[in-house]
Amino acid sequence: FAEFYGVMREGGFDVVIGNPPYVEIKDLSNAYELSGYQTEECGNLYAVCSERALQLINPQVGKFGFIIPVASNCTDGYSSLKSIFLRSGKCFISSYNDRPGRLFDGLEHIRLSIVLVHRGGQGAFTTKYNKWNTFAREHLFPTLQYQSNYDQYNWTGSIPKIGTDNEPDILASINRSALPISAMARPRQRNVIYYTRKLSGFVQVLDFIPLIADDDGNQRPPSELKEITFHNSDAAGLALALLNSSLFYWFLTLYSDVRNLNKREVLGFPVVRVPSDVETTIGSLGRRLMKYFQDTSKVLTMRYKKHGTLHIQCIYPKFSKELIDKIDIAYGRAIGLSDEALDFIINFDIKYRMGGADEEG
Repeated sequence: FAEFYGVMREGGFDVVIGNPPYVEIKDLSNAYELSGYQTEECGNLYAVCSERALQLINPQVGKFGFIIPVASNCTDGYSSLKSIFLRSGKCFISSYNDRPGRLFDGLEHIRLSIVLVHRGGQGAFTTKYNKWNTFAREHLFPTLQYQSNYDQYNWTGSIPKIGTDNEPDILASINRSALPISAMARPRQRNVIYYTRKLSGFVQVLDFIPLIADDDGNQRPPSELKEITFHNSDAAGLALALLNSSLFYWFLTLYSDVRNLNKREVLGFPVVRVPSDVETTIGSLGRRLMKYFQDTSKVLTMRYKKHGTLHIQCIYPKFSKELIDKIDIAYGRAIGLSDEALDFIINFDIKYRMGGADEEG
């Protein structure tokens, strides 16, 4: 107020724009004393800087623009920041992957959102989760398309990355009288499926544990493998198939940080009851998919400083895309998805999922 008396006396700045530091508050070594910030609970300095910036803009006509990690609008820990954005005015959120092209050269694993807030308005508007090749960078911003995003689409505090006008209808279809996979799961049962937290162009949900062995043939358990157990084989088979579907991959892209496959998304995925014959068909497709995964897998030899030489069974789901499509078609038709919606799901992000353009080593 003292440095910018005239500006603040008139209500605040017309525009605050910035790229705040992405630094955990716990790592600041008490360099800053924070008091009275709702977003302090988020644990990162960029959330506090965002809250402060919104305090500095004119409440009638001010505009805010920050570039911050995509986790800010799709993880539980940033709920207070999302709430501040949505109630501060008309909110525009565009989101960006870091493969194959990226917004900042030289920075790894920096998936970002650009958040714009216009005072004096209301509503939320989002883009799809953008991917692009480096040569197309100059055309990225001129071709952005925003889609209206309503509170009814928010899920566990996440603002979905809706970018097309048919996605709200798909969300309505998959949520109609649905129960989450957690309602089908039961602790400590014999019907087990496994998933790895690593997320690339496909999800890897398996009914077997991939082989990892050293030069002496001693097997090692995968370090990142998580398990879900079910009370019967039918429920496990349905979950196995659906969690490998393109529908689930799309759901993840909308609601997650698209970096890790977390329990929240796996157990929270909504499943609509389908006729028993359809459930049997989908379960059978899931079991066939596992055989395809096994048949097309490769054992690669890798060397690590800590573990020495390991022989690792690697799974390549993209070789089984045709079978994954059959799962999507069977389930999609059973829950009433239109042909247009099914075509969208089957071909969702296909350029990067199948082309290998964004695969990491």
